[in-house]
Amino acid sequence: NIVKSVNDALHYGVDPVSKKILIGLYINHQRWVDIQPLIYREHTSFSVYRKHALISFAYSFEGWQVKNHCDKVIKLIETE
Repeated sequence: NIVKSVNDALHYGVDPVSKKILIGLYINHQRWVDIQPLIYREHTSFSVYRKHALISFAYSFEGWQVKNHCDKVIKLIETE
């Protein structure tokens, strides 16, 4: 169920730009300079979009774990 939750979060839980960034960096192991032209962003704003992609994925992943009835929900963002 965890693998399904990762897949669901990546494909259904983030916006298209975040999806390109996450798949490029963490699945295909591409360099950020190779992904940057795909999303049409300057290098200065790319880091902001990368951070947004990670946060979006973290929240989506938590929700998909609940929806997919995972035994233990892994939280990627620490809340107080």
